Amino acid sequence: MATFLYAYVSTAEETIAHQRGEVLAAGYSFDRVICDYVDLGAQTTLHQRRQGRRLFDLLQWGDELLVRCLARLGRDEAEVTRTMLEFLKMGVTIRSVIDGASYRGGELTGMTIREAMTACGAMAQKQSDSRRLAQGTNLGLASNERKSRKPTCDRATFDIINTLLGRGIALTAVADAAKVDTLTVRRIRNNPARQVSLYGS
Repeated sequence: MATFLYAYVSTAEETIAHQRGEVLAAGYSFDRVICDYVDLGAQTTLHQRRQGRRLFDLLQWGDELLVRCLARLGRDEAEVTRTMLEFLKMGVTIRSVIDGASYRGGELTGMTIREAMTACGAMAQKQSDSRRLAQGTNLGLASNERKSRKPTCDRATFDIINTLLGRGIALTAVADAAKVDTLTVRRIRNNPARQVSLYGS
């Protein structure tokens, strides 16, 4: 049985050394590090990443996969969930370092696949949102107590969000592409007329 740490580097601050140190400080140990270097905002699945796809060949029944957060495993909630279930069915245990969550491979007893997907997906979405906030992509949501709300992004970003939403792209994928938080995208999607009034015609 071996433990693999999957590191994902997309910013200057996310160095391998920093992620290794963070994992060790949290009390975890590992036998091998697999790392991908991806441009910030790039939309790639784990299967499309040069090193990420190697995990499906390297990991065996009884092995453990450590990730800083579940969001490292895909572009959005649905994809992270599919990837996690793929590993779980391989008998691989997945551990999320920042919150201590653990999903034991091959032991879905008492939990249907749908229930497992819901649990994994909810955690993945939570961590994905937290990651975007930590990267400073929140462009300043106005206080809910104020009657008039200021725009939460510039006009160019607003237009990009509207275009992507019009194409039926998933909310979390739109947020990643526009480099804003999901709440901003949801607000624009739910009340476009109100948002247009903030920017003018």
